[in-house]
This record gives sequence, C-alpha cells and structure tokens, in this order.
Amino acid sequence: PSAAVLRSLAMARSARGDHAAARAAIAEARALAGPSLWLTYSEAESEMYAGNHVVAERLYRAAIMERESAHDHSNLGNCLYYQGRFAEAGASYRRSLELAPNDFVAMRNLGDALQAQGDRDGARPWYEKGLAGAEAVLAHGLRSRQALETRAVCLAQLGRREDAARAADEVLRANPYHPASFYTAALVAAVSGDRASARAWTRRALEANAPAAWFESPEFAMMAGDAEFRALLPPRTTATGR
Repeated sequence: PSAAVLRSLAMARSARGDHAAARAAIAEARALAGPSLWLTYSEAESEMYAGNHVVAERLYRAAIMERESAHDHSNLGNCLYYQGRFAEAGASYRRSLELAPNDFVAMRNLGDALQAQGDRDGARPWYEKGLAGAEAVLAHGLRSRQALETRAVCLAQLGRREDAARAADEVLRANPYHPASFYTAALVAAVSGDRASARAWTRRALEANAPAAWFESPEFAMMAGDAEFRALLPPRTTATGR
C-alpha cells in the first residue's frame, strides 16, 4: 500500500469512530513517506475527531506554520472551542474567513464562538450567512456532510426547530455511520429543547466513539441539569476536543 492509500484508510477509519486504527494507518503511512504536511493534516483531523484537542491544536499550529490554509484555521478554532477558549476560537474562525470569505462552516463556527461569549446578537448574522452558504452548495446537488450539518445547526440556532429537525434527519440519512452525524442530531435536539431526543442521540454518538467533550459544549447547557443526560457521560471531562 502507498502512503496515500493508508492516509485515505486512516480518514475512513476516523469517520467510523475507529480512532486507534486510524492512528495505526497514519503511523504506517509515515513509515513509508517520512515527514509529510498532508499526513500532519490527517493526523490533526483524526485526533480532533478522537477528542484529543490539545494534541490536534499542536498539529494544526505546526501545519499552519508550514502552509496557512482556511481549513486548518477553522479546525484549529474547533480545537480551541472545545477547550473553552472561545475568544481564541473566534479569532481562528475570523482568520479562516479572511482566507476563504465564503467558508460557510467557519461562519457557523464563528456564530458558535460569539454565542458562547454571550453575544447572541452578534452570532445571529453569522448563522444566517452560514445557512445561506450551506443551502447554496446543497442547491447545486452537492450533498456534502459539512453543508448538511451546517444547515441543520444554523436552523436550530435561528429558532427554526421543525426545519432543523428535518435537516438533522437528512444528515443522518446521508452519513449514517459518522459520529458527527449523531452529534449533530443531539445538538439540534438540545438547542431546540427536545431533551428526550438529545439524550437518545447523545447515547448513539458516544456508542460511535464521539468524544464526550463535545457534549460539554455551550450548546448542551440546557442539558446540564438533566440527570439522565449526565449519566451518559464520564465524570466531568476536561474540555479537550470538536
């Protein structure tokens, strides 16, 4: 196998929540290829989805030092966000948008960072822009996971609960095995006030090896006092991952 094939295998394993096997494939790829910026990207993304956001932050910063990209700044922001460093996350998302002004994922993420800092009025326009950007992509028949997830989350944050629920269903149909699909469904339910569904999808996400730290994020604040929800999670996690 080539390093490129092993890298693809690692990403496929990561998308199924098999984080240990993803790391093994990346290590094998490195043994073949040696130092590689593309493998650094892959390792960073794999660790981000495993919830190791401190490690992923270090890897994304190393990648940015070699070659700055909007995608890396956006994912670096995610790592900071799940460590509770919301202002720093917002700065990373803004840098991503400077490099790629139409990045609808960064728009949604910037809305999250602003809202986490208590700026709901500032967050709303970014959710609206993120929704418009995602819908423009979907209107062209490109059913990207990022566009589907962004649409669902933005609809929920804008208070369009029924539309958000339908959009979350589409996320699940399009990517029925990805831990982030179950997380999105749980987040949409939590933001919409549907505690039962939030618990059910959180359980499913954790079974698929989604990081527990994802469910400590501000979007799940209304679930903090829910004993059944708290029982799904390990003892209070330190925020190490998005």
